[in-house]
Amino acid sequence: MAQAQDGATDAKEEVKAKEAVIADKNAAADKLRAKLKRVQAAPPHAVLAELQKEVTDFMHNANGCILGQLRKGLIAIKNHGDDDHSVFMAGWGKCRPI
Repeated sequence: MAQAQDGATDAKEEVKAKEAVIADKNAAADKLRAKLKRVQAAPPHAVLAELQKEVTDFMHNANGCILGQLRKGLIAIKNHGDDDHSVFMAGWGKCRPI
């Protein structure tokens, strides 16, 4: 009997979790639809300004990643062992002996 109650409780919790995920997806979709309607109704210069702002945000995020995570990773690779890793760090992927 206790196992059946535990199973029912688990099923109820799973249903609640799925409902929360669906609600989050619906909220995100509604937000995107509203943004689309604003963009469609906006004059071209306003759309351009919004696109420029969005691209600038992407650029700042990329710059932050490069200066932060990527730089730290490349320094760690450079300091690892005595081998020359410059070809890998230049973007050539795995270095193969010639």
